[in-house]
Amino acid sequence: MGNRTLTVALVILGSLAAAQDVKPNFTGIWRPVGGIRNAETRIEQTDSTFAFAPAIEGAAHMIVYPTDGRTTKERGRRKITRTGHWEGRNLILESTGTFRFRRRTTREVISLSKDGRVMKMSFRLVGGVSRDDHEAVLERVGK
Repeated sequence: MGNRTLTVALVILGSLAAAQDVKPNFTGIWRPVGGIRNAETRIEQTDSTFAFAPAIEGAAHMIVYPTDGRTTKERGRRKITRTGHWEGRNLILESTGTFRFRRRTTREVISLSKDGRVMKMSFRLVGGVSRDDHEAVLERVGK
């Protein structure tokens, strides 16, 4: 293989590796597909945070997760800690807090379809007297 061919091959491989490092952007309004609730969710994402709230008039309080591995701690009786990080193109969100006098931990794995129109969320809730696993599929309905 000549030097020029080797250089072209390395450039192509480098471009493919860089493309895989691009994080999906979940910002927008999302609606459950055949879900258990008929509510829309508003998501705002930055380079270092993922925030969501019901997409209804007057819903100003966003639940915010850092996405760079940091941990945030809320004050109050529930003492909720939140953290998030990326595993490839999947966003992992974890929170721990007290609910009904029991410590519970939630782990969410969030992924986005290649066309950016469908989001899949897998939830695992551990703590108290139970362990629950759920999945939700949402479609982007607005920005």
